[in-house]
Amino acid sequence: MTASVALAANPVVLIGSAGEAPVALQIEAEVKELQFVNLAGRTQMSDLFAILKNAELLIGCDSAPIHVASLTDTPTLNISVGPVNFWETGPKASLGFIYRAENQETIVPEQVGQAMADLLAGQVMPGLIVRTGGLVSYAREESAAERFQWDLVQALYLGGDFPIAERMEIVQGAMKLNDINTFAMEQLALLPTLGVEKVAPFLDSAEEVISNISRMVPELSPLVSWYHAERIRIAPGTLEEIRTATLNVHERLKRHLHVYIPHEALKEEVDNGAV
Repeated sequence: MTASVALAANPVVLIGSAGEAPVALQIEAEVKELQFVNLAGRTQMSDLFAILKNAELLIGCDSAPIHVASLTDTPTLNISVGPVNFWETGPKASLGFIYRAENQETIVPEQVGQAMADLLAGQVMPGLIVRTGGLVSYAREESAAERFQWDLVQALYLGGDFPIAERMEIVQGAMKLNDINTFAMEQLALLPTLGVEKVAPFLDSAEEVISNISRMVPELSPLVSWYHAERIRIAPGTLEEIRTATLNVHERLKRHLHVYIPHEALKEEVDNGAV
């Protein structure tokens, strides 16, 4: 559900899909002090430009209106929740702000309401992530894990230096990823002789483990996202062409992971013929 807000004295426009219409009706019923224009379930994509162009503030989650607001340069408060990268999905309007929560349970409605009121009054509540210019699109107080993730993104995509792993969990996670990556490469090598039906279940299990490690060690999530993106980019072709391209992705993943693998473990891989 997304709200397009003019001023506190003006109507609040509710926009959203047909599935969100009941939520809009509930908001109207429970919030008596505001005047609403309920367009939920009746909003077409082409309507958003006119609605947002005249709005003082857009409040919503990661959705199409957030990105349309970037085109109309409408001030935006993005409620960003869960396993999303705000620097990828956040608003790009000149006055773009993000209220970040790890899950729905950690959202504090009073804080969201205060953030909305402050923005309408021309003030920014402390703790909001703020849209800035340049390559680094947002400014905020970052944790060590978030800084590591951003530095890792720059290393993967922009040729920056790989960040130093300051937590043992990062090294352990990289070693586990390296092990499962090696296992997947071994299965791909068996594909021509064993066939897809026998090998596919093992490859599916490897993919599940890779995703689980990403959740357990969030610092490594950009690397896992990179891996998934490279897999998606593999073009259609013969079984052998796809197998070769997939092995290439795994080879590159291995090189990235080796940045965080202790020398002793790498030597053991060489001795075992895995490198």
